[in-house]
Amino acid sequence: MSLFFIIAIIVVIIIYLYHWYEEEQYKKTDYYSQTGNSYSEINNDKGLAGEFATWEELRNLSGYKKSLFNCYIPRRNKGTTEIDFILLHETGIYIFESKNYSGWIYGSENRRFWLQTLPRGKRGIQRNTFFNPIIQNKIHMKWLARYINLKPDYFNTYVVFSNRCRLKNIDVNNVRHRVVKMENLLYEINKQITGSSKILSETEIDALYDKLQPLTQVDKEEKLHHVQYIRERQEPIKVSDFKSNLDGMRCPSCGSRLVIRFAKRGKYAGSKFLGCSNYPRCRYTRDVIDDI
Repeated sequence: MSLFFIIAIIVVIIIYLYHWYEEEQYKKTDYYSQTGNSYSEINNDKGLAGEFATWEELRNLSGYKKSLFNCYIPRRNKGTTEIDFILLHETGIYIFESKNYSGWIYGSENRRFWLQTLPRGKRGIQRNTFFNPIIQNKIHMKWLARYINLKPDYFNTYVVFSNRCRLKNIDVNNVRHRVVKMENLLYEINKQITGSSKILSETEIDALYDKLQPLTQVDKEEKLHHVQYIRERQEPIKVSDFKSNLDGMRCPSCGSRLVIRFAKRGKYAGSKFLGCSNYPRCRYTRDVIDDI
């Protein structure tokens, strides 16, 4: 047996033992005990990886705290809103939305869609739009506040982007809503809690946790229903996709045809959207965007 072969076997054994050790340590975390997400899922799913990385950054945060993951908060009408990560802390309630994106990110607090650009070699730049994550967090905060009957003063939200991206021209003025990269998260939240008063007692945190924890135990069927609900209510559709499938585009609320309309007033005046042809009996709308 050659020396090279022996070294190769030793390296493989070391890698295996390291992977085993990391997996065993992961199984001891609060994140695993709540979500049940396997170690391989964390390593192979970018969304889950970002969620877990956010928890890792904050697990040593000072002060009494409890964490909740993938919490499905009921909305008043129907459906749910899913919150990636809720931190119940003595200085308040913190909502985190993880975005494990690469490329350059552009966006502002009041724009409905943000932009991600990715280099594509000789083919130039690929542009992708995604729903404004600050609006997402505002929706999360609204329904969570109603569910636990607390005022907005108790809440702060963070949109956490991966270190693989660059944040370009991010315009946010509301101090309750922050956009940070993962590498700066612990610093930013430490700075915030250092300047904040304690507003929740340990007893209150425990009571909130007990009320919200059952909402993290959602089965696969409910999760699929939630994803479908979000797609039908929130995700934008390209104009070309809508026009190529006019017969298939039906209102999920009443089954009538969908038509392109234009907003007549408000901050979105002049912008396109999909509306139900059965308006005003049905007020379903969906965002529509021009092809980039």
